Amino acid sequence: MEAIQRRFLWGGGQEHKKIAWVDWKTVCLPKDKGGLGIKDLRTFNAALLGKWRWDLFHKQKEPWATMIYSKYGGWRSLEEGRSGTHDSTWWKDLLSIHNQQHTRGLKKETSWKVGGSQKFRFWENPWTVDDLPLMEKYPRMYQISCQQKQLIMQMGSIMNNGWEWKLIWRRPLFDAEVAMADTFLGEISQQQVDSHKEDTWIWKSDPSGDYSTKSGYNLIRGETMGAIQNSDFEDLWKLKIPA
Repeated sequence: MEAIQRRFLWGGGQEHKKIAWVDWKTVCLPKDKGGLGIKDLRTFNAALLGKWRWDLFHKQKEPWATMIYSKYGGWRSLEEGRSGTHDSTWWKDLLSIHNQQHTRGLKKETSWKVGGSQKFRFWENPWTVDDLPLMEKYPRMYQISCQQKQLIMQMGSIMNNGWEWKLIWRRPLFDAEVAMADTFLGEISQQQVDSHKEDTWIWKSDPSGDYSTKSGYNLIRGETMGAIQNSDFEDLWKLKIPA
């Protein structure tokens, strides 16, 4: 498809090719960065796959999502990058958005907002304020926990005074671990668990909080291009002349 685009741009036909005077990556840059604003198809495809990832989490009760869950394990298998020998081409494409360097920003821009704590894992998922899993921030605490791989709802219960954590450890804490434990308990005590709300994702690249293909595309392209900026082109496209 890119070959067709290039031939159309430079005026070549099916039987012959004309010189490509500008690198295709430059052509796909936004106009204010010296390009023509033509979409890069690989990046656009990754942004569309990002939409499937988003919907797989938020529309788990849909028939198609139920089918994917029964075959592959659903959104959690996708987040953990699990693959099998009999995976379909479509599922492999979905997995690729987590394995490629330029698409990992899709995960970084996803904030995990805890509600009824029925979807997120206490230790392994980044549901706290700084979007880092507790297992990474408190590795010693994670190692001695008897509740690894547990959902947040399995780590406590709602009492008269609100949510109460019920943590189980393999052994008593060492003296050197007490300060870390205090910090750990102080952090999780600040988190609000509301059984009447759904666990959800928040897309940080859009004010609405919802993922869109456009915002996903701009994010991936921005990471690929880096800090390319040329004020001359900004002025050029503001001139009152035909494009």
